[in-house]
Parts: sequence; C-alpha cells; structure tokens
Amino acid sequence: MPTNEFIKNISGVILAGGKSSRMGEDKALKKVNDVALIEFSINNLQHQVKTLFINTNQNQQDYLKFGYPLIKDLNPDHLGPLSGIYSALKTITTNWAFFGACDTPCLPKDIVARLYEQAQQQQKLIAVVKTQKKLQPLVLLVHKDLCKSLNSFITSGERKTQLWITQQQPAIVDCSNELDAFANINTAQDFIDFENKQIEL
Repeated sequence: MPTNEFIKNISGVILAGGKSSRMGEDKALKKVNDVALIEFSINNLQHQVKTLFINTNQNQQDYLKFGYPLIKDLNPDHLGPLSGIYSALKTITTNWAFFGACDTPCLPKDIVARLYEQAQQQQKLIAVVKTQKKLQPLVLLVHKDLCKSLNSFITSGERKTQLWITQQQPAIVDCSNELDAFANINTAQDFIDFENKQIEL
C-alpha cells in the first residue's frame, strides 16, 4: 500500500450531478437520520484525497453549505456522469482524480489508495473497482491525461461510462468480498434500509 505521500497528487470528486429521477428529489441532500446522504461520502473521502470537490448541477447553495468547492458540468446539456468526470478533469490541479457517486455512501476508507496502487503497479491511467465480475464504473481513479480521450468519446455521441472505461484497459481492484461497501442507494426502500443500518451501528 502506498504511503500517505500519494494523497497530494489526488483530488476527490463526489458525483452528485444527476437528476435523481427515481427518487423525485435530489437524493444527495435527502436526510438519513438528520444527516444528508452526501455527508457519508464526504466523511469517507475527505481524508483520502488532497482536495474534495462536489460535482452538481442543481441546488448550488445547498451544496455550498458543506464547505467544499463545486464543479458544474461544462456542457449545459448535462450528459450524464461522463460530463461530470470530464468537467472535473478540466478543473483539478492534481494529476489524478478519484470519482465516487453520492449514492454509494459506504466506500472503504482506503479505496483511493488501493486504486492508486494498482494503477501504479500496472502502469495504467485509470483504475476501477470490480465486484463479482461487474465493474463499478462510478468508483474509479482517472489521470487527467485521459481528458482528451474522454472529450473525444463524449463528442462522438457516446454516453456509457463503462464503455469508455473498458476502452482505456483499466487496472482492476477486485472488491468482491466487500459488496456492502459498494451498495447503491437508489430507491425509497434503499433509503429506509440504509437508515435502519445506521441506527443499528
């Protein structure tokens, strides 16, 4: 595992730019026992990176209250997660950016280090988590040198995050034994289940 020295080269970005259509509201701001969902991600990631950003295209004033700089999609059409990733890569001053979705609130406390370690060992510009043969496309580490590649992909009309990642031949971090850490909060029932788990802790 790399020493903490690597942190100075990595920015963190919480992706909260989606429309939360299944929830009918901005789920990143939805409260779980009086704590906004995104705060769980903030607590998990703030010590794993040099600077933490929030990628969001709505409710800007609400997000500013968390005390972290915001990144808005450069493309006004908000073309999904890849648009947020591209906008962040154009914004950060570090060489690397870690991306995690706001609805994956239980990421491991060392996930950034593990992704960075595999990227370095395999000499890759991108590393992504895999769980039980399935990629987790919104838990990834990307070098800003891939900005041009991503822009070309988006400009061509493509929108699928996993397709772009696969094309980059990423380093893989297998987390198949940690499924709960990568569980998504997508529905009202997911929120209830997550809230109950927090009460039990």
